Amino acid sequence: AASGWLLGYFGYLANTVQNAETLDGIRLLMSIIPGVCGFVAAGIVLLYKLDEDLMKKIETDLIIRRNQ
Repeated sequence: AASGWLLGYFGYLANTVQNAETLDGIRLLMSIIPGVCGFVAAGIVLLYKLDEDLMKKIETDLIIRRNQ
């Protein structure tokens, strides 16, 4: 949905020749915007602490769920 909204924001019109602003927007949608989103996602993953104690708790919870 976000891609469609951004295409509309950049002035995309189907089945027509696109103007320079729209082409620049499409380039952003194919390069910089996904790159920024990837870095944000990587930052979030780095902040997620997954240590040995948490892993043991998760394993215990999964075993309990399977046995119910």
